[in-house]
Amino acid sequence: MEVVRAMVPKPVFITPHAVKQFQRRVAHWPAGAVIDFLLSRLQRLPDEVDVSMGTLLYRVPFVDKHITVVVGRGEGAWPAVITVIGDTQRLDRLLSWRGRRWGSRDAGRLRILRRWGFTPQQCAEVMGKPLGDISKRWRE
Repeated sequence: MEVVRAMVPKPVFITPHAVKQFQRRVAHWPAGAVIDFLLSRLQRLPDEVDVSMGTLLYRVPFVDKHITVVVGRGEGAWPAVITVIGDTQRLDRLLSWRGRRWGSRDAGRLRILRRWGFTPQQCAEVMGKPLGDISKRWRE
């Protein structure tokens, strides 16, 4: 049975991976409900953000907290939701190591950012580390 979604002014492609991650990390909703929720919340994506050049971490209100949605370039003209990280506090904890010397936990954090699709340059900016340090550890 095919579900026809209501037309939205600013369409966004919700990847199957993002639906699964929402169901796993946020709420065990049916796929259609996840898509409807994200489509309605992502109507306010900033027009000035050029997602063709990278990804956007977008904070979305959910019940009494916020979740982080990673939006990037889709295959067509629409931006795409690449994944759903979960609560914003988790993201804040991952980004809170800025300015410290490289430690054992940084390798794990670098792997997480790589998995989310960050480039070495973006990892360096987010982690507050020199690009050389990131590049040396990129293959680990």
